Amino acid sequence: MQIEQQVSEQQYDRFQQFRFIASLRDEPNCRWCPRNGCETPCIADPTAPTHPELQCPVCDLHFCFDCNQEWHPNMTCAENRKFLVSIGKISKEYVAPLQAIPSE
Repeated sequence: MQIEQQVSEQQYDRFQQFRFIASLRDEPNCRWCPRNGCETPCIADPTAPTHPELQCPVCDLHFCFDCNQEWHPNMTCAENRKFLVSIGKISKEYVAPLQAIPSE
């Protein structure tokens, strides 16, 4: 028996939404817009000349595919991390999970 026959239309719509989000989480070229309140999924094209720069189609924020921070032209992700820590935008504790990001 299909799930849509066992639940309300509203529940089925929610199920479809969660299934779609789950499929995006499995997509290696998907990143979520880092702007608070936006968090729109953005699919990157690794062959694009602008890669790794992404632009959110909803809020227009430019951000980095590799480190998911606002776009940092002329800086590697590692340099940007150090800069963000130095100005207090991110804490040193936040940097630890980002260590896996290539330093270019």
